[in-house]
Formats: sequence, structure tokens, C-alpha cells
Amino acid sequence: METRSTRPPWFALGLALLACLALVAMRFCEPVGDGDLFWQMAYGSYMLQHHTLIPDHTVYSWTPADNPYLYCSWFAEIVLYGLHCLGGLPLLFALRYAVVLGSGLLVLRFARKLGWHVRLEAWLLTCWMIASTYVGSILKPEMFSLGFMTLFAYLLFSFRLADSRALPTRRYVVAAVLTMVLWANTHGVFVFGLVGLGALVAGEVVNWLLSPRYGLSPAGRKQLGWLVLGCGLAAFVTPYHVAYVQQLANEFLSLVMKTQSSGDAAAYNSLAAHRSIWEVRNFHFHEYLMWGLFAGSALCGWLALYARESDEEPVWRNRVDFVFLALNVALLPFFCVYLRSTFYWPIFFAFSLLYLVHLLQRRLDGSEAEPGPPARSFDAPFTWMMAAGLLVFTLKFNDLSLWLNWLSDSQAALLTFGSVLLLALAVWAHQWIRAGRASRATCLQPRGWVAALMLCLQLLLCGRCCVESVLDPYASSFFGFGITYWNPVDETEFLKKFHPGLSTIINDYDSGGYLIWAGGGVKVMIDPRSFPYRKFWADYIAYEQGRGGLDFLQTLPKPLPTVSLVSVKNRALCNSFLQSSEWVPGWLGTAYVVFVPKGFKYPDEAARFMPQRFATVRNSIKVLQLFQFAMDAQLYEQGWQILEQTTAYLNTTAQGRDILANLTAHRACVEAVQANKLEDAIAQGEACWRMGYFCDVRLLLGLYKFKLTALARAKIAATDPRYAEVLNRYMLLQRGAAFPSS
Repeated sequence: METRSTRPPWFALGLALLACLALVAMRFCEPVGDGDLFWQMAYGSYMLQHHTLIPDHTVYSWTPADNPYLYCSWFAEIVLYGLHCLGGLPLLFALRYAVVLGSGLLVLRFARKLGWHVRLEAWLLTCWMIASTYVGSILKPEMFSLGFMTLFAYLLFSFRLADSRALPTRRYVVAAVLTMVLWANTHGVFVFGLVGLGALVAGEVVNWLLSPRYGLSPAGRKQLGWLVLGCGLAAFVTPYHVAYVQQLANEFLSLVMKTQSSGDAAAYNSLAAHRSIWEVRNFHFHEYLMWGLFAGSALCGWLALYARESDEEPVWRNRVDFVFLALNVALLPFFCVYLRSTFYWPIFFAFSLLYLVHLLQRRLDGSEAEPGPPARSFDAPFTWMMAAGLLVFTLKFNDLSLWLNWLSDSQAALLTFGSVLLLALAVWAHQWIRAGRASRATCLQPRGWVAALMLCLQLLLCGRCCVESVLDPYASSFFGFGITYWNPVDETEFLKKFHPGLSTIINDYDSGGYLIWAGGGVKVMIDPRSFPYRKFWADYIAYEQGRGGLDFLQTLPKPLPTVSLVSVKNRALCNSFLQSSEWVPGWLGTAYVVFVPKGFKYPDEAARFMPQRFATVRNSIKVLQLFQFAMDAQLYEQGWQILEQTTAYLNTTAQGRDILANLTAHRACVEAVQANKLEDAIAQGEACWRMGYFCDVRLLLGLYKFKLTALARAKIAATDPRYAEVLNRYMLLQRGAAFPSS
């Protein structure tokens, strides 16, 4: 084992540990995400009740559902269902924490094999990996894939490390094959574990040809062959055997060759999980990408510069570990292209980067320890290159105007520029002081300033992630445990009480998973599984987006259900129901609207069901969506109720206060209209337009028309500045342009 690293001060390691624990505790303190968990647990229940590992996809819906699609996640589904039976959601949240912590511990355990577990660089790398693999931690089979992917990468690189030290490797081979067998029965992402293995094999082949010093020994190559064979056969050890592998291959080929059916193409294009990191920037995966590229390029540069054994050795031999290049070139595109696949690359990158450190240490152990000439003092420039890059992107990632909210944007920009300038001056000073005194053999020795910088970067990374988790959750989530607003929790209780015996329901995509689980046997129209509904998926997406009104419903089997459940975030679909002459809103919950046929009567107690429900909403965007629906449906009293019950929560964040001011202004506008106060109504409507969160454009246009009519009746000429100003604002509003600030 390398002993090059020395232990930094105990308080530095303590801070690194606390920062890592805080990151895990707060970043992953969030409710159950979409409805996938619930239909997955329903599958687990079905398989245990029917003593089978092959579920029936058609039993949960009243619409035409296809059964041929093979979905093999029985291990995860049974585990999730069993844990929920034992301890409910708290036990599932504990499992999520265990998987995330376990993944981080595997990285640190591998670092310990190198003697780097006490180096703050390893702690920063671990926290970066935890943050950038967030998508894989969501409570559903992906979470198991996060654990298996990390374990598989750990076993592969432990295998390489053991071979390089002439230690036994068979246990890693056996463990990797067993992992793949279990993984293949847990989630389809096991295929990307095989992709990683294939990239490793390709890299080893090139190492054998061009960098034999970094490659496996002959015995190691033989063991690698057995590992590949075992993992390849593991893909067939499922209830579907060859058919499952064939389906996965066909699905991949149809995606690459653009031969998907219209339903498959519509599903891929409509799901947020298939969007790229450049389209959904609020998760900051593009910043994580920059961190990794800077760290990787710095170490690759070090390795290339210090790899040469002698001047006689060809310049193209023993310079690069091609496994590192092959793995990262193969998996990095998936990180960029699909949100769902962002947790593949960071895991392999972390282990391959640490293994690169091992290779560099091994080469330097045989180097002369005497100082070299200034021209060979390569370590300082590359150290500073990595440090400068990470610092700049960390400052950008942390957005100083958010951290230091008492600074203006220009002051924050000036502070950032000054920090970078001071860093550049420090680089030149460091180079001048250390010129001629650097040694190749000490390029990876711990340095106090590097340790301090790594600790600061880790604290900034962890701190920013924690702040975002608490103050800026995504639109259907909140900080804390429970169930997100993607799922109709309160609405399902309402349906059970006031629609007893309900057997079928019209619902949207997001709500179906929870209804399958908690709806008391109600059959859904559609749900987040998506694959049983590919035949009519394209038509459904058009319906959800408000194209064609409710015509889509007429294509479904008759008779149609008499209750419809629609999320308030699907504003276009809600408006389709509001504009229909056959449906009216029956009850507004905390995330969904219950629509019923026109003329349907609820008992009086239905209006008093959960009267304080809006006070439980902990997301400002969800408050905005609820208020928007109430205004679209002209349910003004309910809109004011939403505003009053959520005021205390909205006042806790800057964005919430802005939304509160906007909605309060709109209420004042409506009340001014009701009181025939035209000027006040226009002023409040214009304030709403300037704030930008919510404005009833039709109402404001109507107010301008009324004002122009009143001016015309008062014999005000069109050339009069008063008339011209109102007309100008009317035209600006029609074009969607911004109003003047005053």
C-alpha cells in the first residue's frame, strides 16, 4: 500500500467528514419523488400474492394496455414492498440514505487502499460524486442501480489494483459476477455496467499494445476474461432469459437507428428524464461536468509528464492509462445527453481518477528524489491549473450574489474577478519562489495550501447543495420527508370518502402510480409506467398539452369514468376541462383538481373536507400553480383561501416573498374591479405584469379597453398624452413586452 500521504490536522479531516455528512443528510432529505415507487411496490405485492416473478401489466388500467413488454425489476420491487410493509416510508428513506452513504464509503475505501483516505482531495472527490449522482438516488429501482454501479466499479478497480500489486484477484471476479446476476434482476441499467466493463476491456487491450506498464499481467488478463464471460452470462439469468436481452438490444438499436414506433418516440421525447443537462440546468450537472474535466485533465497531464522511464523509451509508450480514457470517453456522453443517465459517469470517473493517482505514485516511487532543473518543475503548474479551474467554477457554481445577498450583482462580479486576479498573482509568486527547487518525486506529496483549498472547495460544494435543498426544491418537492406533489395524496382520500366504490377514473400521467397503490382498487387511464400505453401515447401527450381539447377521451373504451383527476401543473389540460360544457371542478386539493360531470352534487360536508389543506403546501411554485387554477376557474374565494393559508410559508424565501407580493397585487386588482375602482385595478394589474409570476392578461386588456372607451366618451382626443399612454400600454401588453418601471 502507498504510504506517500500524511494525515492533515484532525480538525481539517473533521470538517471534511462533517461537510460530507451534512451533504448527505440535507441534500437527500426530500419526499418520495414521482409515482414510480408506488407502482413498483404494487408489482412487488402482485408477485408475492401470485407466486410469480413476471407481473401482468394490464391489470391496473381500464384503457388498452400492452403486455408483451418485458420489465425485469422483481428484486427491487419485492425489497421495496417488503420494507414498506415492515416500516413504511421511514424505512425506505433509511434505505436511500444507506445506499448513498454506502456509495461514498466505497470510494473512500478504495482511496484507503492507496493511502489517500486522509487526503482532502479524496473527500472532495467523494462529495462531488455524491452530489453529481443525485438522479440515481431517487426511491425506485434506479437507487439500487446506484449502489450496484458503485459496487461494480469498486470491484473492477480493486481487481486492477490487486493485479498491479501481484495479489489474489479471484474474489473480485466472483463478487463482480454475483453482483451482475443480482443487478440484472433489479434494473435494466445493468446494461451500462456491461458498457463500463466493455470500455475497461478495450482500454486494457490498448494498454497491452501501447502502455504495458499500466496494463494487467498475463494472469490478470486471464482472470478478466473469466469476469467478462461471467458477467455476460449473468444478463441471461433472469425470468425472461434470452428474450430480455434481445428486447434491450432491440430497444437500443431502434433508438440509435431512429426506427422507434411513434408511441416509443413520443414517450422518449416527452419524459423529462430523457432531457439533457444543458436543457435542465437547475440541477447544476453542467458545473459538475466542468469540475470533473479539470481534475481529470490535470492528473492526465501529470501522468503523461512523469511517465517516461528513460530518454531511450519511445514517446508513445507508457504515457497514458487507456482504461481511464476508454471509460470516460464511453460514459461521459450519457452524462450529458440524458438526465436519467447522469449517475453512470461520475462513479467510474471517481474510481478511475483514484487509480490514476496510484499509477502516478507507482511510477514516482522509482524516480530520483533529487531536485531537477526549473524546466522540469511540472507539478506546480498542473496543481495550480487544477486549483484555478476548480476555484473559478466553484465561485460560478455558488453564485456569490446568492450567498452574499447584501451585495449587488456588480459587486459580486467584482469580488469574483478580484479573487481570480489574486489567484493569478499567487501563481506567479509561487512559481518564482519555488523555481529550481521542485522534484518529480514529490509532485503528489501533501501540501498545506492544497489541503486548505480542497477543504474550502468541499465546504462550498456541500454548502451550496444544502442551501439549494432547503430553499430551492424543484417544483413538486420540498425539504423534508413525505410524498411530493406529483402524487394525489389528499385527493385520493377525498375520492375514497365521497366516491366510494369508484372502479375507474380519468387521470393524468403523474397521478397514476399513486392511484394504483393507494386508490383502493380503482383502475387508471394511464400511469408513469408508460410502456403499456405506447400505442396511444402520442395522442395522450397531445391531450395533456391541451391540443384538441378533450377529443382524445372519445377514442377510449366506453363508458367513460365519471371522475377525472388532473394536476394543476398541467394548466393546458385543466383549461380543456374548464372550457368543456360537460365537466366542472368538484374539489381542489393540494396538487390536483377533481373534475365531475356537470350537475353532479356533493354532500355539504365535501366543501369542509380538509379545510386547512393548503397550509401544508411547502413549495412556492406549487402555491402559484394552485392560485393560477383558482383564477382560471374563477374560484376567487378559494384563491384567497390559498393565499391566506400559504402566506406564512411564502414569507420564508426571497422567491416566495416575490410570489406573495404578486398574488396579493392580483387579489387587490380583482377586488378593485369588484369595487369599480378602475385606476386602482389597472395599477395593481400592471404591478402583476412587472413582477412576472402571475398576471391575468385578459383582465388587464379588458381594463385598458374600458379605460380607452371611457376616455373616448369624455371627448379625450387620440392625440392627447393621456389617451396615447393607455393605448401604448395596451399595445405593449398585447405583444407581451415589458412595461416601463414606473
